[in-house]
Amino acid sequence: MVMITKKKIFLASGAELVEERDAVELVIQRKNSELIAKDLFFEVVRWEQLIQYFGKTRAQDHYSEEISKCDIVIVLFYKRVGKYTKEEFDKAYDLFKSGKNPRYLYVYFKKWMVASDNIDDDILGVSKIRNEISTKEQIFIDFENKYELQNSVTHQIDLLTNIFENEVGVVPVEIKEIEKEACALPELNNDTHIIKHRKDVKKIAERCDMFTRWKVNGHLKFQDGDISYFSGKFSAFELELQFRSRRLILAKADEIGIRIDEPGDLSQKAKRIEAMLFDIWSKSCKAG
Repeated sequence: MVMITKKKIFLASGAELVEERDAVELVIQRKNSELIAKDLFFEVVRWEQLIQYFGKTRAQDHYSEEISKCDIVIVLFYKRVGKYTKEEFDKAYDLFKSGKNPRYLYVYFKKWMVASDNIDDDILGVSKIRNEISTKEQIFIDFENKYELQNSVTHQIDLLTNIFENEVGVVPVEIKEIEKEACALPELNNDTHIIKHRKDVKKIAERCDMFTRWKVNGHLKFQDGDISYFSGKFSAFELELQFRSRRLILAKADEIGIRIDEPGDLSQKAKRIEAMLFDIWSKSCKAG
């Protein structure tokens, strides 16, 4: 079973920025389609999606509680600071400052032009919160339209993805490395008989460079016990798939300094690469 690491993003704004909220959520959904291959997923939380009911406490207290369960909070402001959006920002900032979730807080302001004689309390409220953020020596981001907003959020999500990948030990093997390895796989030739003898398993392991002494994960060097484990269970082609997947993971982990604690962890990480190897081989390299 593949374990997916889920990170929650609370998305807050006033009613005047519903279109922008939708645009942010769309960007995150698109990123998820790429990240699922890395066993990472961003879940967007919006107040519209939360249960709304009569209760003993205010509905806003329920939303504030959800903020404490999120890793990331994104707050959008425009021409006015809604009471509840401000409350969500204050709650997120207090939690962030105390070292609790959310770990990351992003504040965006949509730009607009206003004549000096049209300045009202709403506009002054926006100016006040901008000054408040600056006083706290924090940053905010201005944007002209939803496309600028989407570009900025995409960039921030990319940065966060790198952080979260390192935290959960995701090893980012590049597709070109997998393609190269796939085309080095032997022809299947309908030979599905199980490799029973240790010497035959060892020969395949040697061909796949499984006996390399890894710098970061030297404890995962292929040994006699591994030869016994793989004997009598898999065909030659299946062994090639598994060994090449593991070597790709270990080589990349060495390159970027990620430690993989247990053989079972290596096996879990290699499953995704193994599936991609077979898919590329069956679609491209097999015919060539």
